[in-house]
Amino acid sequence: MTAWHAAQLAVTVLALVQLTRVARAVLWTAPCDARVLSDAVTVSLAGRQPELARRLASAAQPAWAAQMTTLGLSDPEGVTPRDAMDDLRSTLVGKQADRVRALAALGRIAGPLAFLAIVLELAAAFGPGHGLLALQRGLVQSLAIERAVLSFAIGLATTLACTLAARFLRERLRVLSDELKQAREALLRALEPMADM
Repeated sequence: MTAWHAAQLAVTVLALVQLTRVARAVLWTAPCDARVLSDAVTVSLAGRQPELARRLASAAQPAWAAQMTTLGLSDPEGVTPRDAMDDLRSTLVGKQADRVRALAALGRIAGPLAFLAIVLELAAAFGPGHGLLALQRGLVQSLAIERAVLSFAIGLATTLACTLAARFLRERLRVLSDELKQAREALLRALEPMADM
């Protein structure tokens, strides 16, 4: 293994860490059935039971829809519930979108890094200073080709994994953001009669 392989593996490890963080948030922590939660909260508010609505939202934590519903029911000071929920949605989705962009950037870095490693490995095979390896005909070139293929494999795997994961996670974030908008609108409609009291 050469220093180029170590650099490629470092990029791969960074990509895996980033992928794990985003996937945990987007696929494990964030999702819940936002429509069912909204319906339950709406029914609770229609029955003039805001405390039950708060407990339902708290029970579904840390799902994003539950966090937003809890914030909307808590009557935040100095801002309207709509603005507070919009800010929370922007924060939650924006943070994960930044991580997805970083993951995609690591995928874009992996390809050129692999190409550079291939070129340098093959160039080094035809240079001087191979010592005893040069005694066996073709050994230096064979080793260089093996290292170049390894560099290509690492770069291709990292690029494909990052690109496909980023595409999938972007779509999931879009779906989650739409669900949060719908949950916000349902909660605001349910809160209107409460404000009139």
